Amino acid sequence: MSTRRLLLQGPIRNLPLQRLHQNYRLNFNRLQPIAKQQQRVYSSSTTTSIPRWSRAQKLILFASIGVVVGTTLYETIPPFRYTVIGTIRSTRVLIGVIGAIYDYKLLFSTQWTDQEQRHLDYQNTHLKAARRILKVLKQNGGIYVKLGQHLSSVQLIPIGWSSTMKVLQDQCIPTPYPEINRLFVSDVGVEIDELFESFDPVPIGVASLAQVHRAVDIKTGKKLAVKVMHPTLEEYVKIDTVTVIYMLKFVKWVFPEFEFTWLGEEMQENLPKEMDFRIESNNSKTCLLSFEHIKSTTLKLPEILWATQRILVMEFIDGGRFDDLEYLAKHNIDRNKASQELTRIFSQMIYINGYFHADPHAGNLLIRPAPSQTTKSPYNFEIVLLDHGLYFNLDDQLRVNYSKFWLSLLSSNPSSIHQRKQLAKLVGNIEEENYDIFESAITGRIGLKGNGSLIEATTKSDGKSKEIELKLIKNTLVNQDGIFIEILKILRNVPRRVLMILKVNDLTRSLDQSLNTTHSQIRIWLIVARYCGLAIWLNDLDSFKFEFSTLRSTNTLNLHNSFTLFCKFWHSWWQYQKTYNFLRIVEISMDIYGTVNNSMMYMNALIQDIDHLNPRQGFNNAKRKAAGL
Repeated sequence: MSTRRLLLQGPIRNLPLQRLHQNYRLNFNRLQPIAKQQQRVYSSSTTTSIPRWSRAQKLILFASIGVVVGTTLYETIPPFRYTVIGTIRSTRVLIGVIGAIYDYKLLFSTQWTDQEQRHLDYQNTHLKAARRILKVLKQNGGIYVKLGQHLSSVQLIPIGWSSTMKVLQDQCIPTPYPEINRLFVSDVGVEIDELFESFDPVPIGVASLAQVHRAVDIKTGKKLAVKVMHPTLEEYVKIDTVTVIYMLKFVKWVFPEFEFTWLGEEMQENLPKEMDFRIESNNSKTCLLSFEHIKSTTLKLPEILWATQRILVMEFIDGGRFDDLEYLAKHNIDRNKASQELTRIFSQMIYINGYFHADPHAGNLLIRPAPSQTTKSPYNFEIVLLDHGLYFNLDDQLRVNYSKFWLSLLSSNPSSIHQRKQLAKLVGNIEEENYDIFESAITGRIGLKGNGSLIEATTKSDGKSKEIELKLIKNTLVNQDGIFIEILKILRNVPRRVLMILKVNDLTRSLDQSLNTTHSQIRIWLIVARYCGLAIWLNDLDSFKFEFSTLRSTNTLNLHNSFTLFCKFWHSWWQYQKTYNFLRIVEISMDIYGTVNNSMMYMNALIQDIDHLNPRQGFNNAKRKAAGL
């Protein structure tokens, strides 16, 4: 049967052509039905179709499934959670660093005709970039806060960076009490209530790595300070350290002259030490032993009872902040003496012991009235040194050479000036063209320029405000042509130990300023100089002993060798005595000067107030004025 005849037969001829194609397909010479159920009598009834999802609805569905799955993985699988958080933290750092790089790219591409505008642009860029990085450090917390705190104390970085980062000293978030209790169960095997009669859930101090709680021992009733590491710190420290190292390398790749990779190296070396409280316990005990032979000292260290890697239990010592003038006045503590004693403590550590506290700042210092029975203090106060997590050793050669360098700053004769630059090369890898910058960073003075003496420069600048001069130094260092890049070179080349000595110098200098001391600005440097002289003499004495024993053991101790050795010994001893006693006389005169200044402040305040106040209030106001308030 032909196709044409087939189409004309039966009901097919009554169907429209379109319906025909829907119900039949052509298969060689014949048509076959597609679906038998459709071969029925067609009526006007409607058919039901399945609704299709819109693209927006599909996106919402897949997003909801992703959130549920992601949340489940985040809460139940720790590696997944660490990966997510680590990615977020690293991304923040990357965004902040790229923003800072963009700021400096704009700065360095600018051409200036007005030098004042150039200086202003430099200052604004330093401040803008520092604020970008500060935001990241505060968001990430932990070791990032520690990094910012370290930057705030580096003497040579621009003031826009150091001043911006100083807010991190008080920006640490405490760990909640339940997490602290879980840490005790994990590390010690018991809950807090089983160890302590009482435990204040609110910390009395919070730092970037740990926090401190007040407690009472359950057995002895003794007041304790319990230092506990933030539990989440260990989760991210590895990825955070790697992130910082790679970001610093990225900055160096963009700006080859911006050498900050030493910051990452320091983190890798020092963080493991600071994150083990057993090391802190040992450091504290070693420091205490190094002062044990000293009959008279104001230094006080808390007694360590026991320690694990993340928990440190020690004696609780009540005191005030070292720079709290109200506290000093209340307890009749002489602020001049307090500043001098702090300098003596750190000078003993650095120049004599060669083993010193490497994280000095005001938060790690307390001052308290000296107990009458147990103290070694020659005054009515003790200085309490806290947080012994990081200490540095100085080898004898570096320690003695640095002492010689410091003493050379006190003299302006040509031989001393020449010796300074030689010693600066030995102790700090400082080239002659960068010497003036290095000297200003050490002394806090801008008047030496490699040719004068520290005493002369201080005498000339005593009329200036200490704060004004310190700002002038930093602005001078970072705003002159090429100086900023030279500072970065110095930071790259100077040994870490020397940078830490600069940090200690900056601490004593800034605290002397914040105490409003009335002695000359050079007073604390004379203390340093006397300890440097003592360090050189003790080293010479050891050399004489060694040389003498060598001559004896080799049977070469004849008259000529003995006389030569004696002459060397006598010359060294005389130089030491001359320098030491000269400095002591100058110190006494400056102490008298400071006492007279205090008395004059008291009398002037008393005379001004006595006319319109009652006598008792006038005396109180005069006392506060003399106390620097």
